[in-house]
Amino acid sequence: MGFRIFRQTNSLGATSAACTSQFDLVGEIDLDFPRSSRVQEDVVIWKDEAIKPNHEYIYLVFAYNIFKGASPESNRVRVSWGSLLSPPYQIGLRQDHRALEIFWEMPAHLWTDQEKAEFQGMNIYRRKEGESYGFSPLNPQLLRENRYWDGQVELGQKYFYEVRPVRNFRGTLLEGIGSPEVSGIAKTVLPPAAPTGLVGVFQKDGLVLRWDAHPEPHIAGYDLYRRAEDEKEFRKINPSLLKERYFLDKNVDPKKTYYYRLKAIDSSPDRKESEFSREVEVIPPP
Repeated sequence: MGFRIFRQTNSLGATSAACTSQFDLVGEIDLDFPRSSRVQEDVVIWKDEAIKPNHEYIYLVFAYNIFKGASPESNRVRVSWGSLLSPPYQIGLRQDHRALEIFWEMPAHLWTDQEKAEFQGMNIYRRKEGESYGFSPLNPQLLRENRYWDGQVELGQKYFYEVRPVRNFRGTLLEGIGSPEVSGIAKTVLPPAAPTGLVGVFQKDGLVLRWDAHPEPHIAGYDLYRRAEDEKEFRKINPSLLKERYFLDKNVDPKKTYYYRLKAIDSSPDRKESEFSREVEVIPPP
């Protein structure tokens, strides 16, 4: 099973009489051994490296089954090929709070007047360590500004970025040469907000505390601090980070008043802590 790719070639400077109507086989992809292409999810990516500037190419594809029987032909795709735009330069990266901002300089001084007029915008691509860049850019629309803010990141994950200029050449959007690669690790810059809703009550087997769900998405857990009525300092009472939003404190005297406060801890590598929550006083029942 696989695909056969056919191409018609026409010179953009040629007269109509000089144009050919012949389609030549230029590629074959065996899906069991796709050596001349790569398969990414449900998309087959094939690269034609035998093309020249100032030419028009028309492509069509036939699929074939295990018996080499061919399908009807695909739709035809027409591509006008010209010179590629020079890439942006002085690309940089800035760590923002739970985001990465990529910025660059436009290389307009390297473009001809025609290329400047045909410039449409930039595409930006992202990959992780050990991965290749995907088929589709991060940006849903071409970027006219010289920066991009990427907020869809995992904390602690290293990302690599490449920016490519896009030119409209005779109706074909040509993606230019990629910029130098830039990389950065997503992290939190600001600590999380303080937890809210902390309440406590004595029960038969100890003192139960509960609090509200934290509104921020990257919270790893909580630390709980306690002070008895005859103590001056608060001390942390959980040996490990609390993942749930409740805690049963069994080490209490049912005749004493206790004071509690809470911190939220984020999931960044340096585990940023929030300010303390509002202090809650828990008085023993009469």
